[in-house]
Amino acid sequence: MLMLAMFFVLVLAVVGMLVLQHAGRDRIASAQMVSKERAFACAEAGLQYGRRFFGLNYEASHGWNDYLNGTLPGYTYDPSNDLTGAYKLLSTRPNRARGASDGTNYEAGTLYDGNPTFWVSIRDDDDEAPAGQGNNPALDNNEAVVLRSECTAFFYVEGEERTAALETLLVHVQNASGYGNAQVTSNSPDVLGQMGNQ
Repeated sequence: MLMLAMFFVLVLAVVGMLVLQHAGRDRIASAQMVSKERAFACAEAGLQYGRRFFGLNYEASHGWNDYLNGTLPGYTYDPSNDLTGAYKLLSTRPNRARGASDGTNYEAGTLYDGNPTFWVSIRDDDDEAPAGQGNNPALDNNEAVVLRSECTAFFYVEGEERTAALETLLVHVQNASGYGNAQVTSNSPDVLGQMGNQ
């Protein structure tokens, strides 16, 4: 009887350890899911900010070309760059690209623990292709750019930090002004993505 009781105690101990392991994995997966949702919400907030910021600054930046050609540095995204080193160094990005539309004061909801939560940028779409020309990323010809927002505050996936990045098309509307330029694209589909933080 003693041997039988010890056998059942051993079986119960093994089952208990398996249940604890499973519960631990579920807890970790749940925490990662929450972090992922926070990261994508953060990137979406950046898109909303970017739509308004770049929409309001279309005329002042000569049709976004001052951003694209580097006259106003720090606002463009180059997908061919490896996202390391100085390119990725967020402190080199202008405050206006990180949630302070006036360059000094951060807008409500753009800070977390005192730090900006996203950075926004634009890049030219391949607007020369329909005319059979090579792409010129420093010049916008069709009043449309790709707006990108990357969360910089929330990361997920243990041992492999990942953050959320969203992109959408931003189109300038002729004879419109201010935020109206940006509102037109507010229903355009966002391209969801995730990227490693290197």
